[in-house]
Amino acid sequence: MSMASNKRNHKSTEPKKTKVAKANAKQAVSFAAPQSSMHSSDRDGPIIGIIGIAGRYGKWMQERFAELGYDVIGSDVGDQWLTPKQLVQQAEVVIFSVPIEQTVEIIDSVSKVSRPQQLWIDITSLKEAPLKAMLRSKADVIGLHPMCGPDLPNWNGQTVALCYGRLQNPNWEIFVIDFLNSMKAKYYVTDPIEHDRIMAYVQALPHALSMMMIGTFQTMEDHGLSVSEIEHYATPPYRLSVAAMARILATNPNLYADIQISNRKHTLEVLKSLRDQAEQIYQAVRNSDKRSLVERLTKGRQQFRSRNIQSGMKGFLQMSRVMADFSTSNSKVIHTRRDQPGLLEQILKILASNQVNLTGLHSFKSDEYDGFSFHLGLEGPPDSIALQRALCDIRNHQQLRDLVVIEEP
Repeated sequence: MSMASNKRNHKSTEPKKTKVAKANAKQAVSFAAPQSSMHSSDRDGPIIGIIGIAGRYGKWMQERFAELGYDVIGSDVGDQWLTPKQLVQQAEVVIFSVPIEQTVEIIDSVSKVSRPQQLWIDITSLKEAPLKAMLRSKADVIGLHPMCGPDLPNWNGQTVALCYGRLQNPNWEIFVIDFLNSMKAKYYVTDPIEHDRIMAYVQALPHALSMMMIGTFQTMEDHGLSVSEIEHYATPPYRLSVAAMARILATNPNLYADIQISNRKHTLEVLKSLRDQAEQIYQAVRNSDKRSLVERLTKGRQQFRSRNIQSGMKGFLQMSRVMADFSTSNSKVIHTRRDQPGLLEQILKILASNQVNLTGLHSFKSDEYDGFSFHLGLEGPPDSIALQRALCDIRNHQQLRDLVVIEEP
C-alpha cells in the first residue's frame, strides 16, 4: 500500500482481543503475542527490536511489549546494546524511538539491511519525513504518533495518530491494531502531510505559548515580583498555564526545540499568525480599544461553536477541581505496592470508622510502585487526632501494612 493511496476512513476502535491476530494464521504466519516471558525461546510472535530503547519512550515500548509476552531486543548508545544494523538483522518488527532530528539519518543508515518480511514503525512527533525514509527500505511501513508522554501505564483514552506507508503483508496491520487495542488507545488514521500540518497547531502552538510565558516570567524580577509571590494569587487558568510551563521545563529542552524547528515548514506559518495576533491585542489594549477585543472573542465563540465550548468548559472545570484538591492544606497520598482488588475499600473503611471525611479522591497508576497512588483530600485539620488514629490503623492493618506507603503530597 502506498503512502498516498492508503487513507482509511475509520477513526477509532473498541478494544479487541489478541485472538484477532490468530484468525488469519492460515493466510500467513500468526503474529499473536505469546504467553511466555520476554526472553522465552518458545515464542510464537515476532521479535521486537527498538532503536532508542534506553530513551523514555523506548523503555516504555519495551515494557509494554514484554508485558504482552514478546521477545524484545534493543539498540542505543553504549556497548551494552546492539548496533542499529545488528538489531535490524535480528528483529522482525523494528521500532524507531529516537530524537526527531536523528530519525531520518538512522533510518537511512539501516535501510540496506532491511527485509521484505519486516515491519518498520516510527513513533516520532512528525510523520512525513520518517515515512518517506522508511519507504526507501524493503520493509512494510507504518507510522505512529502517541499524543501523550511515556508517563502512563497504557494509552487508555489517549489518541495515537496512525499513518499507513506500505503493507504487503496484511497480518502486520492486524498486529499493529491489536497492539493499539491492547494499550486501549483511540487511534486516528491520517495522512502524514496532514498530520504534520495539524501538529503545528496541536503541538507547536501550545508549546510556543508556554515558551512565551516562560520568557515573560523571566522579566518578572525587573518588576520586583517572583513566581512564589504570584502563587498566592493563582487562579485556575493560571495554575493550568503554570502546569503546562512546568511540563516543558521538566523535560529535555531539545525535544521541544525539535518540535518547533523540525516542522518549521508548517510551524512558521502558525507562529507568524501568533505574532500578528499578539500585536493586535497589544495595540487594542494600548489604545483602550475595547470594541476590537469584544469582537475578537465574539468571532471566536462563533468559530468554536457551542458544543465545543461546552465540552472545553467541562474539561476545564474538571481539571480545575483536580488541581484544587491537590493544593488543599490537608491531603495525603497513599501508594499501594501492588495492584490488588479491595485495597482502596479497606482504606476507606478505616477512614470512615475513625470519622474522617473525604473532600476529594483521585487515583493514578503509581510511578514508584507496581500499584496505584490514591490522592485523598481530607476534611478537618491535618493534625487532628481522628486523622492520626486513622493513618496509624492503616499502617498497622493486617492486610495493608506491607502493601501501602503513606506520604504528604
